Amino acid sequence: MRRKKRTLLSLVALILGVSPALPATPPCSLRVHVVTPSGVRIAAPVTVRERDGRLTTIDEYEGDAEFCDLGIVPVEVTVGRTTMCNSVTVADVPVRWNQSYTLTITYDPMACGEEPPPPPVPVCEIVLHVYNRGGAPIPGARISLISPARVTLVADTYGRALRVVRTGATLRGTVTAPGHEARPFSFLCGPNQTAREERLHLNDSQ
Repeated sequence: MRRKKRTLLSLVALILGVSPALPATPPCSLRVHVVTPSGVRIAAPVTVRERDGRLTTIDEYEGDAEFCDLGIVPVEVTVGRTTMCNSVTVADVPVRWNQSYTLTITYDPMACGEEPPPPPVPVCEIVLHVYNRGGAPIPGARISLISPARVTLVADTYGRALRVVRTGATLRGTVTAPGHEARPFSFLCGPNQTAREERLHLNDSQ
């Protein structure tokens, strides 16, 4: 069938006195070049989201992941799965008519390592951030806990302290720092809440 089509095109061209010409292949709209932090090229899942919501995902490829049928509206590119640790998303990636653009993304699929096994008892990690009234961290702030156990924590250089409590327990205590008013706090570790961050601002003492 293809030979007949070519023969017909040649016959028409001969009658009209012109040389047959097929449309030139336009350049590929977008190439995604994925490398590790050390610069080694890898093939990771790449998804392009167009403005109208269309998704195109390429899982296996050699060289660069190519998306050749895009238009002229910027797109969103994600390397890795959004459900996976350490996925990378780049918004407003430019595309042009009849122009090719190469986007280089550094992706580290090994950054998170293996998922740790779940603890035998459901727990919640709570990070307390202690700041002054102006929003600067207060290093060395003392966090005196009375529940679920009587423990004293000292904030680090960035005004942070971590405490792990059982799910359903309430972290209760008082934060103090020289030159600042003491502030009581109470935070519940709710179900399905494995990680929580709370910011405590201390007023200057009179």
